[in-house]
Amino acid sequence: MSGNVQVDQLLSLINQAAKDAVAEYQSRGKDVLPLDTPDVHPLDSETNLVALKKAIRLLEGATVHLCNMLAPPIHTICNSRPDTALYRVAVEASLADILEGHPEGLSLDKLAEAADLPAPKLGQVMQTLVANNCFREVDSGVYANNRISYALRSTSETDAAGLVSVTTREGRLSQWKYWEYLKDPETRDATGIDNTCMLYALRKEGMVLKTPFEYFITQPDRRKQFDRAMVALSRSSGNTSIVHAYPWQNAKTVCDVGSGVGSFALPFSRHHPDIEVTLQDTPDVCKDAAELWKKENPAAISANKVNFVPVNFLEEPVVPNQDVYILRSIIHDFPDLLAVQVLKNIRKAMSPTTRVLIQEYIIHPAVGTESEKFGIEQAPEPLQPNFGAGASRLYNFSFFMHTMLNAKERTVQEIIELGKAADLQFVKVWDLAETSAVEFSAA
Repeated sequence: MSGNVQVDQLLSLINQAAKDAVAEYQSRGKDVLPLDTPDVHPLDSETNLVALKKAIRLLEGATVHLCNMLAPPIHTICNSRPDTALYRVAVEASLADILEGHPEGLSLDKLAEAADLPAPKLGQVMQTLVANNCFREVDSGVYANNRISYALRSTSETDAAGLVSVTTREGRLSQWKYWEYLKDPETRDATGIDNTCMLYALRKEGMVLKTPFEYFITQPDRRKQFDRAMVALSRSSGNTSIVHAYPWQNAKTVCDVGSGVGSFALPFSRHHPDIEVTLQDTPDVCKDAAELWKKENPAAISANKVNFVPVNFLEEPVVPNQDVYILRSIIHDFPDLLAVQVLKNIRKAMSPTTRVLIQEYIIHPAVGTESEKFGIEQAPEPLQPNFGAGASRLYNFSFFMHTMLNAKERTVQEIIELGKAADLQFVKVWDLAETSAVEFSAA
């Protein structure tokens, strides 16, 4: 059966299930209550909820199934919440890699043997992941990859495995200790990168570090996974859309600040081969990037259209006089004072015609008109203006940044204020759906 036919079937199921649920409310003599009301409905205290439960079960199942079908797999993996620990098992045990060679499926016993895990416990993991549309059970106790689990392979270009690894280890460790961190007199009011919840949690385990970045620097394997996680984040948020959305025709030089190995610069250079690109990051990252580009885009190297220039952008200016400086998912790594310092070091390098693009997840207030004022699309009623659950991932990730780095995702106005503090003039917001790019010129 084709995917398009299944989409139509799912839409029909969603429509019917919603109508059945509404009928259950109305049968108690009262319409469905709006989500923003604090009122109580007679059905809330009802004991006979079988019909409603069946309708909601179908509605939730069909809705999630439809979203999982239509969204890229990395989107679904990033959104996983109750099954996060299970995703870690899948990644650490390389289950998707094992099953890649068995499209017909592998029995639980053989899968457990290959993964060096006890079969009964792995069975619990697999049945839960299958229920959440990750992997598929092709026969009783026989498992194979599906579209979502396939993205968890170690060789997947999505790098989803790296994102799962970091969010389920360092991320979960930080969030697990958040309540204690929030109540501890020594940390409750902390705002610096030297006193984050992640460092608090690590101290409880006997590891004393100055910053979270030191943790990744001193542990090469975890740094590798962190780098992969950043690539996956880029893919999941669709922030390479700026390659196509921004009017690059006026630029001859572009500097990617905090570039990594090139999750933006590589696709950018392929689409704009005449523009010279400079990647700036730490010495080790620039070295890795140079090696990668020899394989992925040797034409750019031969044509002298790419440069790899190490920089500590907290302490020194970036390369001077570029037409555009772009920072993608960089400012959200830092508390306000450090974020301003980064922008000041870019401001020192700017010419009068230079533009700066800060591309991040943008927090849209659930009330008010800030987003509308900046030309950012708002959701139709009855959804929250910020799309509610449709945008929940960016709020979840903001909390992740908060616990890891004492940083956060910001509103447009907050980013504008950072720019002002660095002598930058706000120009425009480029609305790219999940992320947005805030454009600045020299003040």
